Amino acid sequence: MRAIESRFGLVFSVHGQLLAWRRDLALSPTAGIAADDLDLMLQVRARGLRIEWVSAAQFVEVRAPRGKERELQALRRARAYVQFREHPRAAALALCGSIAARAHAWCYLHLDTVSVIAMSALCLLSVACALPFGGGVVLATLVASILLVPQLARRSPMTWLELAKVQEERAPLDDRWETARR
Repeated sequence: MRAIESRFGLVFSVHGQLLAWRRDLALSPTAGIAADDLDLMLQVRARGLRIEWVSAAQFVEVRAPRGKERELQALRRARAYVQFREHPRAAALALCGSIAARAHAWCYLHLDTVSVIAMSALCLLSVACALPFGGGVVLATLVASILLVPQLARRSPMTWLELAKVQEERAPLDDRWETARR
């Protein structure tokens, strides 16, 4: 995804461990925003400049082991993203550049809506593909889709974002944190 976004200078999901900006941009993280990497990306994009992925650049981020620790890491990232969506300049991102750049930004800033649309489209596509095989297959496909949606929803960005919103409303996330690195 980053390679495709990079062709258009629209990389959104940047990694804070390995960001490089031109000094003359004089970027500085916004206080109170935990996702400072997204904040810096926003500042650059709001100026109409390109964000590109350099495939040769590498870093290692220790991934939390499966289970509670990984879930906490995912929640932490989701909370930082929720905080970022409320960023004072986030709306400016959706107004920068071409129509494609604006649509790209809108999708990232509305992942919860995009998730619902994608899951609904997948169900409808499944049912449409079953139409030539008759009513029984259509009904079975519809039932299977209805049973699978909750399974998909539990793993979707929307679910993490809903949980993150609740957490963030209770106690806002601190803008300082560290991920284990080696």
